[in-house]
Amino acid sequence: MKVLFVGERDTGRGPLARALFEKICLADPTVSLVSASAGVAATLGLPPAPAAAAIAREAGLSLRPGGAQALSRESLVDSELILCMEQRHRSAVIAIQPGAQSRCRLLGHYRSEPASCEEGEAGDVVGGVHHSHEAIDEVVDVAEGAGLGAIAEHGDGETAEGLA
Repeated sequence: MKVLFVGERDTGRGPLARALFEKICLADPTVSLVSASAGVAATLGLPPAPAAAAIAREAGLSLRPGGAQALSRESLVDSELILCMEQRHRSAVIAIQPGAQSRCRLLGHYRSEPASCEEGEAGDVVGGVHHSHEAIDEVVDVAEGAGLGAIAEHGDGETAEGLA
Protein backbone atom coordinates (compact mmCIF):
# COMPACT_ATOMS: atom_id res chain seq x y z
CA MET A 1 0.00 0.00 0.00
CA LYS A 2 1.23 3.50 -0.80
CA VAL A 3 0.12 6.23 1.60
CA LEU A 4 0.71 9.96 1.12
CA PHE A 5 0.47 12.41 4.05
CA VAL A 6 -0.34 15.97 2.96
CA GLY A 7 0.22 19.10 5.02
CA GLU A 8 1.07 22.74 4.42
CA ARG A 9 4.87 22.99 4.14
CA ASP A 10 5.86 19.32 4.66
CA THR A 11 8.05 20.30 7.59
CA GLY A 12 5.89 19.30 10.58
CA ARG A 13 2.73 17.23 10.81
CA GLY A 14 3.01 15.39 7.49
CA PRO A 15 6.55 14.09 8.00
CA LEU A 16 5.79 13.24 11.64
CA ALA A 17 2.64 11.33 10.71
CA ARG A 18 4.53 9.52 7.92
CA ALA A 19 7.36 8.55 10.27
CA LEU A 20 4.95 7.36 12.96
CA PHE A 21 2.92 5.39 10.42
CA GLU A 22 6.10 3.69 9.18
CA LYS A 23 7.18 2.89 12.74
CA ILE A 24 3.78 1.31 13.47
CA CYS A 25 3.86 -0.67 10.23
CA LEU A 26 7.47 -1.83 10.56
CA ALA A 27 6.42 -3.64 13.74
CA ASP A 28 4.51 -6.06 11.49
CA PRO A 29 6.75 -7.64 8.83
CA THR A 30 3.72 -8.84 6.86
CA VAL A 31 2.70 -5.26 6.08
CA SER A 32 3.84 -3.96 2.71
CA LEU A 33 4.03 -0.19 2.89
CA VAL A 34 5.41 2.73 0.94
CA SER A 35 4.75 6.13 2.46
CA ALA A 36 5.60 9.71 1.65
CA SER A 37 4.64 13.20 2.70
CA ALA A 38 4.22 16.39 0.71
CA GLY A 39 3.10 19.96 1.24
CA VAL A 40 0.62 22.06 -0.68
CA ALA A 41 2.93 25.07 -0.19
CA ALA A 42 6.27 23.29 0.31
CA THR A 43 9.68 24.68 -0.53
CA LEU A 44 11.61 21.74 -2.00
CA GLY A 45 14.30 20.49 0.36
CA LEU A 46 13.36 22.69 3.32
CA PRO A 47 14.46 20.87 6.49
CA PRO A 48 11.97 19.84 9.17
CA ALA A 49 10.84 22.58 11.54
CA PRO A 50 12.95 22.55 14.73
CA ALA A 51 9.93 21.66 16.86
CA ALA A 52 9.06 18.74 14.58
CA ALA A 53 12.66 17.51 14.57
CA ALA A 54 12.79 17.65 18.38
CA ILE A 55 9.48 15.80 18.71
CA ALA A 56 10.69 13.15 16.23
CA ARG A 57 13.92 12.62 18.19
CA GLU A 58 12.04 12.28 21.48
CA ALA A 59 9.57 9.83 19.92
CA GLY A 60 12.32 7.78 18.24
CA LEU A 61 11.03 8.62 14.77
CA SER A 62 13.09 9.02 11.63
CA LEU A 63 12.20 11.97 9.42
CA ARG A 64 12.90 11.59 5.72
CA PRO A 65 16.26 12.90 4.56
CA GLY A 66 16.14 15.45 1.77
CA GLY A 67 13.59 17.73 3.38
CA ALA A 68 10.23 18.94 2.18
CA GLN A 69 8.54 17.71 -0.98
CA ALA A 70 5.95 19.65 -2.95
CA LEU A 71 2.61 18.06 -3.67
CA SER A 72 2.45 16.84 -7.27
CA ARG A 73 -0.13 15.25 -9.52
CA GLU A 74 2.19 12.25 -9.92
CA SER A 75 2.37 11.64 -6.16
CA LEU A 76 -1.44 11.81 -5.99
CA VAL A 77 -1.97 9.39 -8.87
CA ASP A 78 0.50 6.91 -7.36
CA SER A 79 -1.00 6.90 -3.85
CA GLU A 80 -3.64 4.41 -2.73
CA LEU A 81 -4.56 6.48 0.34
CA ILE A 82 -4.04 10.23 0.81
CA LEU A 83 -4.27 11.53 4.38
CA CYS A 84 -4.52 15.30 4.76
CA MET A 85 -3.87 17.32 7.89
CA GLU A 86 -6.60 19.91 7.21
CA GLN A 87 -9.67 20.33 5.01
CA ARG A 88 -7.92 22.99 2.92
CA HIS A 89 -5.16 20.49 2.12
CA ARG A 90 -7.80 17.98 1.03
CA SER A 91 -9.37 20.65 -1.16
CA ALA A 92 -5.97 21.37 -2.74
CA VAL A 93 -5.46 17.66 -3.46
CA ILE A 94 -8.83 17.40 -5.18
CA ALA A 95 -8.18 20.60 -7.17
CA ILE A 96 -4.89 19.14 -8.47
CA GLN A 97 -6.23 15.63 -9.07
CA PRO A 98 -10.04 15.34 -8.97
CA GLY A 99 -9.80 11.56 -9.41
CA ALA A 100 -8.10 11.32 -6.01
CA GLN A 101 -11.24 12.29 -4.09
CA SER A 102 -12.25 8.70 -3.31
CA ARG A 103 -8.78 7.97 -1.85
CA CYS A 104 -8.40 11.25 0.06
CA ARG A 105 -9.53 11.97 3.59
CA LEU A 106 -8.52 13.90 6.66
CA LEU A 107 -6.06 12.16 8.95
CA GLY A 108 -8.45 12.85 11.82
CA HIS A 109 -11.11 10.74 10.05
CA TYR A 110 -9.52 7.85 11.95
CA ARG A 111 -9.47 9.63 15.32
CA SER A 112 -10.56 7.41 18.21
CA GLU A 113 -11.74 10.33 20.37
CA PRO A 114 -13.37 13.70 19.69
CA ALA A 115 -11.20 16.24 17.92
CA SER A 116 -9.59 19.11 19.81
CA CYS A 117 -9.55 21.23 16.66
CA GLU A 118 -11.71 21.33 13.54
CA GLU A 119 -13.42 17.98 13.01
CA GLY A 120 -11.03 15.56 11.34
CA GLU A 121 -8.06 17.94 11.24
CA ALA A 122 -4.69 17.30 12.88
CA GLY A 123 -3.37 20.09 15.12
CA ASP A 124 -0.43 22.15 13.85
CA VAL A 125 2.85 21.00 15.40
CA VAL A 126 4.90 24.04 14.44
CA GLY A 127 2.50 26.96 14.58
CA GLY A 128 -0.60 28.36 16.17
CA VAL A 129 -1.98 27.17 19.48
CA HIS A 130 -0.78 23.59 18.94
CA HIS A 131 2.94 24.45 19.01
CA SER A 132 3.70 21.77 21.59
CA HIS A 133 3.81 18.12 22.47
CA GLU A 134 0.01 18.06 22.56
CA ALA A 135 0.05 18.23 18.76
CA ILE A 136 2.25 15.16 18.36
CA ASP A 137 0.16 13.41 21.01
CA GLU A 138 -2.83 14.14 18.80
CA VAL A 139 -1.09 12.71 15.73
CA VAL A 140 -0.04 9.67 17.79
CA ASP A 141 -3.64 9.17 18.92
CA VAL A 142 -4.88 9.38 15.37
CA ALA A 143 -2.18 7.06 14.05
CA GLU A 144 -2.09 4.45 16.82
CA GLY A 145 -5.47 4.64 18.49
CA ALA A 146 -7.47 5.07 15.34
CA GLY A 147 -6.09 2.19 13.38
CA LEU A 148 -3.56 3.37 10.81
CA GLY A 149 -1.69 0.12 11.40
CA ALA A 150 -4.85 -1.76 10.49
CA ILE A 151 -5.24 0.40 7.39
CA ALA A 152 -1.75 -0.59 6.27
CA GLU A 153 -2.45 -4.24 6.95
CA HIS A 154 -5.89 -4.51 5.37
CA GLY A 155 -6.41 -1.39 3.28
CA ASP A 156 -9.00 1.28 3.91
CA GLY A 157 -11.98 -0.41 2.33
CA GLU A 158 -14.15 2.69 2.21
CA THR A 159 -14.44 5.72 0.03
CA ALA A 160 -14.13 9.36 0.93
CA GLU A 161 -17.47 10.30 -0.62
CA GLY A 162 -19.30 12.84 1.45
CA LEU A 163 -16.21 14.05 3.28
CA ALA A 164 -15.86 17.23 1.23
